[in-house]
Amino acid sequence: MHLFLFLKLVHSSCLHVLFLFLLLFVLTILYFVYYNPKFPYLLITLNKEDAHKGFLHIAVLNYK
Repeated sequence: MHLFLFLKLVHSSCLHVLFLFLLLFVLTILYFVYYNPKFPYLLITLNKEDAHKGFLHIAVLNYK
């Protein structure tokens, strides 16, 4: 019953898009971890203030 309600919620338009974005985010992190084993350590050592800047910096470095 709970699973059915959860699936019903996921299939509602707003949450469905949110779920897809979450899935994409997780896949992106897995991609970085797989191709750059140092990525999680860099993410852990960053400060909370410049975490987003660091994430973008790592992304740029990976694409070069």
